[in-house]
Parts: sequence; structure tokens; C-alpha cells
Amino acid sequence: MFTSLKKTLIISIDRIHFRIFRHPMSEEMKSFVRNLSYVTVSTFWVAAAMMIVQIVAGRIMGPDEYGKYALVESIGSILVLVGSFGFHTSSVHFLAKDDDKKKILSASAAGFFFNLLVVFLLAWLTLPLWADFFKVGHPVAIFSLLYMIFFSLQQMARSLMRGFNYMKQFAVYDSISTLIALAGFYFLIRYTGHNFNLIANTKFLAFGGFSLLVLYLIKDKFVRFKISDLKELYVYGALAFFGGIGTLILTSADRLVVNYYLGAYSAGLYYAYVIASQAITFQLLKSFLIIFFPASSRAEDKKALYTKMNLAYKKFGIPFFVFNILTTLGIFAFYGHGYPFSFGLIILFSANSFISSIQQIDMWLLNAFGHKGIKNSAVLMLAGALIFILLSILSVKIFGITGVIVSMIATNILLALVQRIRIKKLVS
Repeated sequence: MFTSLKKTLIISIDRIHFRIFRHPMSEEMKSFVRNLSYVTVSTFWVAAAMMIVQIVAGRIMGPDEYGKYALVESIGSILVLVGSFGFHTSSVHFLAKDDDKKKILSASAAGFFFNLLVVFLLAWLTLPLWADFFKVGHPVAIFSLLYMIFFSLQQMARSLMRGFNYMKQFAVYDSISTLIALAGFYFLIRYTGHNFNLIANTKFLAFGGFSLLVLYLIKDKFVRFKISDLKELYVYGALAFFGGIGTLILTSADRLVVNYYLGAYSAGLYYAYVIASQAITFQLLKSFLIIFFPASSRAEDKKALYTKMNLAYKKFGIPFFVFNILTTLGIFAFYGHGYPFSFGLIILFSANSFISSIQQIDMWLLNAFGHKGIKNSAVLMLAGALIFILLSILSVKIFGITGVIVSMIATNILLALVQRIRIKKLVS
């Protein structure tokens, strides 16, 4: 059944591709679509399952406890960034373009685990300091540390699968780990308290399950490697790390700003709008980027790739934005009366989701140009992060949640415009 569905999908996409670009798909493009079909099917099922978890947990916990989980995710993401030090990105890039994949795998794993261990120990020793800085209690801080460990492992496992082009296994493992998480979620609802760690523990099961499955698959691929191999990964990873700081601020610091100035209730309300606006569109984006970055890293003619992307933006941009508004309206309604509704916020969060999607696609294309591209990306993302922090702090006291999301939109527009200028220079 799935094989028949996949063939039908590829034929349909080939026809659409011909109508838009006036030539049939290349073998490389067909391989891209096949991989995308595997990942898209699993991503939508996983997204639907996790969306149910988010909404059910949000209704059970209420905005206050939901806001605490949003802080676990935000602080945990900061720790993940430092703990992985760009190895999530560098491993995909070099595995995709290097023929000696076992060497890259072994060097990536060694560097990643060493870095994660050092950061965990430092974070544990300094926990009271950063917990006080973020204005969170000890339980939230502890779960942020756990989030760092489980999410870092899952992201590294996903990166290795992408680098090896194991997309069919990727899709299967993602589905299995989600089933494990759903079973755990049911157990937690029935037999444990309904506080912020309800979602956290459910996600830990998904992250851990996926990581173990991948480890079993690649256990025989580890070999000796040279220090020079690790050095190359560290150099590219360091650039990815600095760019990741900017990306993290743009994807997580908004909730921290809202919590700091407006409290946990507002952070929970803000997070509900974020989830509603990104639940469908960002899953589509995630499926695409899983395949797009390694494929664009391998691609020799990046100018042709950039031209195709521009044409796709023109054809599908407006329909995608309208679709995003409709899905945001539908998903937010499921949160219930405990989360005040605002049509203005629906439009703003949908607009940010749309603009952010374009900005992220362009960012990963920029990263695919190697050291020169990722240097540009790192500088731009750090500059964007500083602009967003300044704008959000100035606006949150006056306009509340609206001020923060408008600051995010303005920053993403500026980043998207400058990124496109840099890509044009690189492809020319």
C-alpha cells in the first residue's frame, strides 16, 4: 500500500515539477522526493500524535504549568546548543559530502559525547546561578538539564541518519519512538500528577527511544579516526554553534522574555499561540529540511537550486500563508476557554511562522556553501538575535505579547532579506 502511494506521489510531483520548471525531474530530484515521501509520512503522523499530547496536556495543566514546560524547553534548548557545539550540523554536512562516512561518524560521536559530558557537569555545578538568572525553580532547572541530555542525543542520532541518507529507517524509527511516547503519556496521565513534567517525560521517552534504535543500527560502523578529522568537524561546528546562538534566541528567547516581564501565565498563553501556528507548517518545514540540507550540501549546481526555490516561493507563498492562518485558527480552538482568543494574534503568529519558514530554508542553503556560507549565516543570526532582544525588551513592557511577536516578525524579515543578498553573491 505504501509503495503504491509513494509511486503515485512521485508521479504527481513529477507532473507538478514539469508544469512549474518546464523540464522533468532529474534522478537526483527523484531521490530527493523519495526520501521526502518517507519522512513526510512519518513526520505528519508524529506531528499529529505530539500535537494531541501538547493540547491534551495544555488543557489538563492550564497556562501556569504549561508555561513552566515552555521554560523547560527554552532553557533546555540553550543547554543543548552549548552541549552539542554544532556537531548536529557539522556531522550532517560532512557525512553527506565525504566518502569515508565511518571515519566522520566516529569523529563526530567522540567530539559530541565529550562536549556533552563537559557541559552537563558545568551546568550541574552552576545550576543555582542560572536557575536564579532565568527566575525558575529547582524542578524546572532539573528538567531543563534532563531535556538537554535526551534532546541532544536524539538530535545527534537524527543527524547521523540524515548524513548516511537512511531516510526510510529514519521514518520507521521516528514512528516507533512516538508510539513508545504515546503509551508513556497514557500511563503518566493515569498514574502521575498533572504538572509541567507530564509533557517533559513524554518527550524524553520519544527522544530516548529514537536514540537507542539508531545506536543499535550504527553500532558496527565505528572506526579509528585522526585528530585532523575531529578538528575539521570542530571548526565547522564552531561556526554552526555561533549561528545556532542566534537561531536559538529567535526560537526560544521570546518565551523567556514573556515569562521574565509578564509571568508564567502569559508565557503559557504565548506558547499556545506558538504551537498552534507551527504545529502543521513547521512539521512540513522540518520534513523538508531533513532532506534539503544534506542534499544541498552534496549539490554541485547551487545556483540552479536557488533559482528553483525562488520560483517555488512565488508559486506557493500566498497559498501557504492562507493555509497557515486556517490551521492556526483550528488548532488554537482545541486549547479551550482557559486560553483567551485574539484574531489579531492569530494573524501575527501565522505571519511569523510563514516568514520564519522562508528564512530557515535560506539559512540552510547558505550553510550548504561550506565554511564561507556558514560564516555568513553565523554573523547574520547573531546580529538578528541582538536586534530581536533589543526590540522585544523595548516593546514587551508597552504592548505585551503583541510587542514580542511583532519584534520577531521584524527580525525575521530583515534576516530573510540579508540572507538572500548573501546567497546571490555566493551563487554568482
